[in-house]
This record gives sequence, structure tokens and C-alpha cells, in this order.
Amino acid sequence: ALQLQWQVGNENAYTFANMLGLGLTEENWIESGAIGGVSTMNPVKMAGAYAAFGNNGLYNAPTTVMQVETANGEIIYQKAEGTQVMKVSTAKAITNILEGVVQGENAYNPDSNVEGFDIAGKTGTTNYDESEGISGVPDSWFVGYTPEYTIAVWTGYNERTSGLGDD
Repeated sequence: ALQLQWQVGNENAYTFANMLGLGLTEENWIESGAIGGVSTMNPVKMAGAYAAFGNNGLYNAPTTVMQVETANGEIIYQKAEGTQVMKVSTAKAITNILEGVVQGENAYNPDSNVEGFDIAGKTGTTNYDESEGISGVPDSWFVGYTPEYTIAVWTGYNERTSGLGDD
């Protein structure tokens, strides 16, 4: 991911990340953002970003309500249309790569595959800075998606005082 960021350029990577709804600013954009090292990230933003890959490059702001309809069938709210943020071929290529995380014999966790769904996903962790004087992994992430559903899970501590599994 970092090599790809270097190839496309930091400014292009920054712009692309924001088209995926990540809400980055120049102050919080750092090179390690290519591998998830941005401190302002949260599961809702990650789910929205990865959903665009499963949706052929179409970004929709994360929402839990698709439509509100009255008892007589009048639609009083409907989710806004998405924005095409990448080529369909790009979304399919990324999905093809990320399917290996949950599908097949080399999958990170083959038990996470759900029969009847074509699932793709990405795992990730963060590390403590040497100046923090703590070893271990403070955060663990998983974002998985299908063409219909996306989920992002973060496991960690609100305060960076120990690593996962240290307790």
C-alpha cells in the first residue's frame, strides 16, 4: 500500500482517500496513512470507504436508514445517490486482491467466510511509537464487504496504555 502511494503521489492518495469519505486534513495526513496510520479514523469512515470497492467504485456516505415510508406508501426520506469515486475496474481489482483475506486456503481467517456471499476484507494493526515506551499492538482492525454489506470492526483501547493481549 505504501509503495502504491509513492507511485501515485501523496497528493493524489490524499485526494482519493477524501473522495472515499475519510475526512482527512493536511494536518492529520501522514505518509503512514497508506497503511492505516491516521489517528482520526473510525469504523464508520472505514466501512464507508471500503463499501465503495464492493459497490463498483460508487461511494455512499454511511447510513443505516435507506428509506422512510409512511403507512400509505409515501416515501418521506430516501438515501441520497452515491458518487462515482473510482473506475469500476479499480474497484474490481482491489476486491479481487482483498478476497484472499477471507476466502480460500491462504485466507487470514478462513472461518470468516460466509457461505453464499462473495466477501473481501482487510485486516490491520497499529503500533506504539518508540517514545511511548510500550510494546504490543494498541489497535486491531477488520473491514469486510460484499456488494450489499460492509462492516468495520475496531478492537483497542481509548487510552493508549497497553497492547492487545497484554491484560
